[in-house]
Amino acid sequence: WVAGVALNFGDYVSVSYGQGTDTYRYNNAARLGNGEEEQSHFQGYSAAVNAGPAALKFFQNEVDHLNGSLTGDKHSEINLSIAF
Repeated sequence: WVAGVALNFGDYVSVSYGQGTDTYRYNNAARLGNGEEEQSHFQGYSAAVNAGPAALKFFQNEVDHLNGSLTGDKHSEINLSIAF
C-alpha cells in the first residue's frame, strides 16, 4: 500500500509526506529474518519555498528492509535553484 498527503500554503510554500509498504515473498523457508516473507517500509517528506526566480527545496526519504534484506537506507537533500 502507498499513502501520502501534500499541502500548499499560498503560492510560495508546499510540504508533503508519504509512506508505503512492499512485501517480498521468497521460496526459501531457511532465509534469515522472517523466512519466506519480508516487508520493506518506505517513508519520506519534502518542503519547498518559492520566491520569484528562486526556490529552496528539501527532502528526506528512508527505507528499512531494502529489497527484502535486513538493511535500510536514508537520503536527504537540500537544493537551491535560481532561474535567470
